[in-house]
This record gives sequence, C-alpha cells and structure tokens, in this order.
Amino acid sequence: MTRSRLVLIALAVPIAAAGLCACGKVGYLEQPAPLWGEKAKADYKAREAAHAAAAAAHEAGTVEPVPETLEPPQPGAATPLTAPPAAPAPRTSPPQ
Repeated sequence: MTRSRLVLIALAVPIAAAGLCACGKVGYLEQPAPLWGEKAKADYKAREAAHAAAAAAHEAGTVEPVPETLEPPQPGAATPLTAPPAAPAPRTSPPQ
C-alpha cells in the first residue's frame, strides 16, 4: 500500500464511523400500521387510541404516580419480606 492510500483510509474510517453513529432515531420507535388484515388494522387502531388516551391522562395529571416498590405503602405495613409465614396445610391420611 502506498502512503496516500493509508492516509485516505485513515481519514475515511473516522468520517464513516461518525456518519454511521448519527443514523437511527432516538427515543420511542413508532410502529407503522399493518398493511394487511382487517383484524390487525383494528387492533392497531385500538392500541393507538389507548396510547393516546393514556398520554392525554398523563398530561392532564390524572394518572396517579407509581409508588416506590422498595418501601411499604404506610409505616408498619406488612410486605412480602416481613409478612408472617402462612400456616401449613393440614395433613390427611391416604385413602385405605
């Protein structure tokens, strides 16, 4: 290889890498509507309507925030780690 070809490759690789890094969408990827099938199209429209309603409710502030899962909802409340163990099932004798 000649020196000019090495310089060309050394310049082309970073430029190509920078260009490829900029490809793609950032954030939520929207699924396009289906092309075939009436049921699939109806399901898509229902999903989009539910998503739009949830987004509107979130914007309006009517959606309650998700509680922190690592803390009990109120002081002294039982959690799966602090709940007393369940009583064992009574034993029955086998049929004779």
